[in-house]
Amino acid sequence: RLVTLQRAYNHMNAGDLAAQVAVVAPTTGIYTILVSTADSGNDETGTYVLTAIHLAGTPEVSPGDEGGPLTNGGVHNGAALLGDLDAWTFAAVAGQTVTASIAESGANTLFVPWIRIYGPAGTIVAGGNNWGDLGANVNIIAPISGTYTVLVSTADSGNDATGTYQLSVVR
Repeated sequence: RLVTLQRAYNHMNAGDLAAQVAVVAPTTGIYTILVSTADSGNDETGTYVLTAIHLAGTPEVSPGDEGGPLTNGGVHNGAALLGDLDAWTFAAVAGQTVTASIAESGANTLFVPWIRIYGPAGTIVAGGNNWGDLGANVNIIAPISGTYTVLVSTADSGNDATGTYQLSVVR
């Protein structure tokens, strides 16, 4: 299925320190993530951290990372590290209005808070960065009942800025 992943590559957000790519698996099975360099000579070396999240169902949160269940109206603190994706979850019933808000906390850095909401089947419901470089707000009406995932990352031009944030979901 490399062709599918290659097509997805053309739609990724990348800088010289970090990259993000979203792939919708066409079939059930085990997939391989191939990591390499994209420098002009394809010959540079370095270390990396790989983050992969399966968005259907309840995502696993690695020990020491941010994410997990959100409480209605609660403020949840997190930190976006280089290349980080934080997955937070909440339950909603079909027709319920949900507002997710994120704001950078602490000093204003190059970190640009970006949230996307995925439905119970792992398909994107909404996403955005509509407060400039300080935060974002996303409103949805839950199309089906189940567990939704709020995916947090950075939307700066290279997807490589780091910072701290506060996330809240109100149903």
